[in-house]
Amino acid sequence: MTKKIRSAFGVVMAVLTITFSVGCPDNPVQPTPPMPTASITCDGKTTSCDVLREDSAIIAWTSANVTGTCRVTKNGIDTGWTGNSGSQSTGSLTATATYSVDCPSVTTTPVVVNVVAPARLRLISGLSGSVVSGATVIPDGADIVFSASDGWATVRLSESASFNVAIDVAGHWGPYESRYSPSRGNFLLWPITGANTGDAIKQMVFGDSSGYNNPGLTSMRRLDGPVSFYFDPDLASNSTIVARYRSAASVLQAVIGFGVTVGSTMPIAGTSGFRVYIDPSLQYQAVTHRDVSRGRITGGYMAFRTLDNLTDYVIRHEMGHVFGLWHHMGEGLVGEFTRGTLDYSQSEKENMHIMLKIMPGTTAPYNDRSAFTTSAQSFSGTIVVGCNFDHR
Repeated sequence: MTKKIRSAFGVVMAVLTITFSVGCPDNPVQPTPPMPTASITCDGKTTSCDVLREDSAIIAWTSANVTGTCRVTKNGIDTGWTGNSGSQSTGSLTATATYSVDCPSVTTTPVVVNVVAPARLRLISGLSGSVVSGATVIPDGADIVFSASDGWATVRLSESASFNVAIDVAGHWGPYESRYSPSRGNFLLWPITGANTGDAIKQMVFGDSSGYNNPGLTSMRRLDGPVSFYFDPDLASNSTIVARYRSAASVLQAVIGFGVTVGSTMPIAGTSGFRVYIDPSLQYQAVTHRDVSRGRITGGYMAFRTLDNLTDYVIRHEMGHVFGLWHHMGEGLVGEFTRGTLDYSQSEKENMHIMLKIMPGTTAPYNDRSAFTTSAQSFSGTIVVGCNFDHR
């Protein structure tokens, strides 16, 4: 008997699966952590700030991404101020101090609180040279600390140490501006009395356009010595006109102090000569023409449309222009309101006195820097002032 054996073959299939991965499973790449930062300020300034002696400043600090606690030091000594941000007052300071914020792993720039001497201003009348007592000082851009009756005022300076100041003496304001320096405490004050307001000064001294027919703010120009008036032949023989000029000349001379004379048909030697004549073609009833050299009036002419225009008032008005005054809106011979006067008003006299004390070419507003340095504007040329009187 034959036995058949049957073999069964099993086929085994192996499936190989390969998994790809980036990096090493045991050391994955981590994102870069943000850098820690910190900063410190005094009174909002990032480098330094100024305070008066025995005054204080606010120290503020901030930080980000800092591990640990920040501490603030003063001149390298721990202040006890801690935290990742905050602000503290320095308290009364008598010496300059450096403040730093120290945070782990952070380098910061310190701030310096400078203790500075206060600005002490003493106000001197530009008219009399005496101390102005009882003035109230109102700074713009600086804080008043106190006002003293002896004329001294202590002022907290702005960062630039440049400031505008208004002075109130007996209810009248005198604006000016200047620059503080520790070596200079005296500042001249343009006298403000009666009707002599800041606007009147700008108009009659500096030609502000708010005055009738003025050109707009310009540098101050004035006579710098004796002046004489001489006539065309037809006027030189008119005794009434010559007498009016002599009377007007005495009024102006009483104000300005140097010679104001009346000649015949030629200027007087050694004076700034002004020719006087009639010109029917004039646009204005009267015109004063001023020749100027480096801010100083050296001569010119005075012309009138008709003989009838040569009144006592008009002649004196034009002589005010000869000296250097412009029109203004106040009372006086060169003002909008004359009130029938034949003399210069108190404000006109004050301003002429001050104009003689300061450098020709001084600009508005009147201030120490331009008045007594060579930086004043040096104007040379001609200036024509036209006047009509019907509206007065």
